Amino acid sequence: MRYPEAANLEKIREVLKRSEFGEAQVQNFGSPQDVMIRVPLLTEGDSRTQGESVMTLLKDTGRMGSCSASSLSARKWAMSWCTKA
Repeated sequence: MRYPEAANLEKIREVLKRSEFGEAQVQNFGSPQDVMIRVPLLTEGDSRTQGESVMTLLKDTGRMGSCSASSLSARKWAMSWCTKA
């Protein structure tokens, strides 16, 4: 995900912790504005829907660019990211 300013990782973690994505891993990725979020896949092959759900949950954590989701099914994780806003 990309925010126009430094991302508030604690706020992102708190939002995800209160949801079904409580096991999410959140970290900066390249710059303070870029964030990588990894969440365990809840159902096999449903990473796109899961990524969209994460983006919906985080809509109040700041303005983001357009988002995508990727599946790492061998590891049972999904990743979500956004391009520059």
